[in-house]
Amino acid sequence: MNIRNILALLLITGTVVSCQKKTDTEKQINTLAETYVKTVLEIGLYDPLYVDAYYGPEKWKSEVESLKKDSIPNTELLKR
Repeated sequence: MNIRNILALLLITGTVVSCQKKTDTEKQINTLAETYVKTVLEIGLYDPLYVDAYYGPEKWKSEVESLKKDSIPNTELLKR
């Protein structure tokens, strides 16, 4: 193998590894965003004026609306 082939192989390997890390980071960001949105919607159960508009997935809103206010302790929301 000559030096060009080795460098090309290293470049391809580095690209593949960096793409995989990006996917993991995107998953983490998406999970964090979903948790944040659902938490804000849960706060809206206690304070109806807290959320003035919601344009996200209807499934998330339905999940939160199906919860009863008393099933989510205030202290748990404060921790989040």
